[in-house]
Amino acid sequence: MKRLLLSAFALVAGLSALLFEQIVTACGGGEDPYDYYTTFFHNNLAGSPAYMPFYFVTGYQYYDDWNYDASPDLNEDENLKEWVGFGQDKFKLKDAHDFIYRYSYNQLSNLYYHIEKGNALQLPDSVQRNGMTQWFLAGKDLEALGYLMFAKKCETNAARSSDWDAAPRNTAAMNSNIKGGLQLWKVAKKEFFQWRYAYQVLRMAFYSGDYTRTASLYQELVGDKTAPNIMYYRCLSLKAGAAYKTGDYNTAAYLYSRAFEGTDDNKQGNYVSYDWCFRPHGENEKGPGADRSRVLALCKNNSEKAVIAIMDALHQYEDGLPLMQEAYQLDPKVKGLDVVMTREINKLEIYLLDPKLRSQSGFNNSYYTYSNYYYNTPAYESERSAREAEVFKGYERQLRELVRFGDRVYTENKVADRAFWPLSVAYLYFIQQDWKSCEDWIGKASALNPSGRMKNMLEVEKLLLTINKNNKLDAATEAKILPSLQWLEQMSRKDFRFWTSYRNLMTTVLPNVYMRQQDTIKALLCIAKGTTGPDGKGGYYSGWIDQERSSQPVYVDPGSSAELEQVTTARVIALKQWIKTAQKTAYESFLVKNPPYEQGALELYLGTRYLRQLDFAQAADMMKNVPAAAMKSFRFPDPFAERWIDTQEPADTTTVSDKYQFAKDMQQLKEQTEKGNADAKQLYRYANGLYSMTYYGLSWRASMYYRSGSDGLAYYADTTRAHLLPEYRNYYTAEKATLYYQQAFDRSNDPELKAKCLFMLSKCWQKNVTIANKNIWDPAANDDYYLYTLKSPYFSQLTQNYAQTNAFKSLHEECSYLRLYVRQAHKK
Repeated sequence: MKRLLLSAFALVAGLSALLFEQIVTACGGGEDPYDYYTTFFHNNLAGSPAYMPFYFVTGYQYYDDWNYDASPDLNEDENLKEWVGFGQDKFKLKDAHDFIYRYSYNQLSNLYYHIEKGNALQLPDSVQRNGMTQWFLAGKDLEALGYLMFAKKCETNAARSSDWDAAPRNTAAMNSNIKGGLQLWKVAKKEFFQWRYAYQVLRMAFYSGDYTRTASLYQELVGDKTAPNIMYYRCLSLKAGAAYKTGDYNTAAYLYSRAFEGTDDNKQGNYVSYDWCFRPHGENEKGPGADRSRVLALCKNNSEKAVIAIMDALHQYEDGLPLMQEAYQLDPKVKGLDVVMTREINKLEIYLLDPKLRSQSGFNNSYYTYSNYYYNTPAYESERSAREAEVFKGYERQLRELVRFGDRVYTENKVADRAFWPLSVAYLYFIQQDWKSCEDWIGKASALNPSGRMKNMLEVEKLLLTINKNNKLDAATEAKILPSLQWLEQMSRKDFRFWTSYRNLMTTVLPNVYMRQQDTIKALLCIAKGTTGPDGKGGYYSGWIDQERSSQPVYVDPGSSAELEQVTTARVIALKQWIKTAQKTAYESFLVKNPPYEQGALELYLGTRYLRQLDFAQAADMMKNVPAAAMKSFRFPDPFAERWIDTQEPADTTTVSDKYQFAKDMQQLKEQTEKGNADAKQLYRYANGLYSMTYYGLSWRASMYYRSGSDGLAYYADTTRAHLLPEYRNYYTAEKATLYYQQAFDRSNDPELKAKCLFMLSKCWQKNVTIANKNIWDPAANDDYYLYTLKSPYFSQLTQNYAQTNAFKSLHEECSYLRLYVRQAHKK
């Protein structure tokens, strides 16, 4: 929503720019911070939209802090709704928004004198067509129009974009507005305008810095009166701001709590101001603050005390249950109790559900992390310390306590929206994976016939239960859940929360069950469908296209799939064939309605696997029908070229190869070596090809999809390498290239070629140093690595026996390691 900077209203009075040109802070948008853990319990399930800032989120002070540039939701603007009500619904919210917030004082003045004196109407067509303009022309309500003109004048002295560039206040103009406002307040015919003039007068006094006068004027204009309109609560916020400014923090906190509870208008502003009463602000954040016990003493009844407990709970990042229990004991009907419960459940999704689903994945890696990416280790290994394990148990205890509290609230039946509570308890049992209790509480929620968001949440919970309760997904269960999945898919197109639920269900819940029954194919297809989205066009939001869905299909990149990487080659081939199978059930057709992989992508992926495994014949056969466009994306410099220095910036880019061509070339060379017919040059060329496809070569794309510039497994013979699959171990050790460089050296009679082989053997030896890397990923920056390289046994043989070759001279010129070795040898 568009809004003022907090500093413009939090300390001042907790108010937004209310009726007029809204001062906004515009920053670049970003992804929703809500979407970083596995969640299904929607954070907007309870409470009005005004509670959105208090949805649980980590990394931001308030939930909607991320969404600076979102368009305002007119349905949430309480001021506009009051104006539309005043106009007896003769104009729309959009009309009121434009007329009140966008049109200038001069335009309103022209309309006023046209109505009063018949002056010519000189307004743009868009202003004349506005529904509120038409309402004024028809009803000729000069009192309403006069008030808006007066408010426009006040706005000039009240609104500012920020405290950083605020101009000095025009106190003379503000005092004039106060004088004029008091006169207009006295003669106002309708209470609707009496409250609005009172507000304008009070905010002029407040913004002028005369806080004592603000309190005095409040007593004169409002006194002990109350009213069920937003202007009363805005006036009350100004009184609270005056109390804060004069050092009465306890009274300020109490009054802000009354404004917070009384209206959804500027709920966040009132909350922030309440919060600041307890936490001193300023250059050093020093100074007095409110005392909670004294604030509670100002409350007139238990209901007001319950509001204090709710407000404290809305920003509780630890366990908020004690505050919930306090609020409920004071007043079971206090607003916001269900919002706090939702926060607590979202916390448990982060700390219990998310790690639990990860730990139960049949894949080595969770869907969102890269730990153990190349490792041949058992499924998900937890390395929590004893302290972390105890913390985890603490969250489990917290879950049980929340279940007891939710049970109590439901059983005592003292709350307004009773259906929320069995839904909450059922979901907590889902997190706990107590399927029987979950089903019982879903039954209790169903019996209450919930509607709206509650009904939707009930459907989501039923789907989660059906998927999990039998610990198996057979054809009958798949047919049963298909309509619910299609419903969720439809909902995901309308609301990003349902898209998040859809994505999470497809990428975690369903695959976990399929992996337990060893159905790898459907697990992978579920993950692919959840990744590509309901329309096969990606997520609900695109951060690069004005948060609109892309019009182009989106596919899973097999090379970036941690799950696919852990499936055997045979299973990947079976997956490819299954997708092409014509006979499928309705559920199976649903999984592949949108192609999960681009044409040729799986073949290219399998070919890459075979290349990594040095099975060049299979690689070539698998990739022979890959479309040229797909193959073109994986070109690389000549893999057989001699390169003495490891670099990712080739000097020659004119000669290129691709995975398919490379596979064919390597297979020809491999056949010669296996038959024993390869001469030294062929062995050397084969070794160059093998080296080029390691981490250090320029043709690493032949065997991999991605390469990190700071890979901890490179260069150093870390013990971790022992856990790698053989093909990945060779990627870092270059052990296969070592073997064939040695064979080429042994078989050659050419001193030039022998010199080259020795140098390349030294390079391979250098990629397995036995010293600690000291977290220095760039070996050139590690002096110990440099010194270790100078101990190369191949350098000794190279300098002693082949120093007169042209190859040695070229190597000596290019390689700083070799030059330093030679200098040291001469000194000895």
